[in-house]
Amino acid sequence: MPIFYSSTHRHAMCAGPRFSGKIIGLEYVAEWTISCLIRVPFYHVFKTTFLLYLSLPQTRGASYVYSVHLHPRTDKHEVEIDAALGRIKE
Repeated sequence: MPIFYSSTHRHAMCAGPRFSGKIIGLEYVAEWTISCLIRVPFYHVFKTTFLLYLSLPQTRGASYVYSVHLHPRTDKHEVEIDAALGRIKE
């Protein structure tokens, strides 16, 4: 048993031997990614500004992001998305 027992090890042990390595690997990658992002200067300022831009009705940021970035991508794959949702409903 490791000296520093964390939730990562607990999840891995609950998942069983077949998935334990994959779960630990994914959680470590997520943990390192987040810890690296937090060390970026002004990360929290940029994140807060971006979230305010998306949520405030005066900026209409969510409409812009949807119409320029999300809608063109989902429009190309509309048939596949509808088929997948239909299989899920069944």
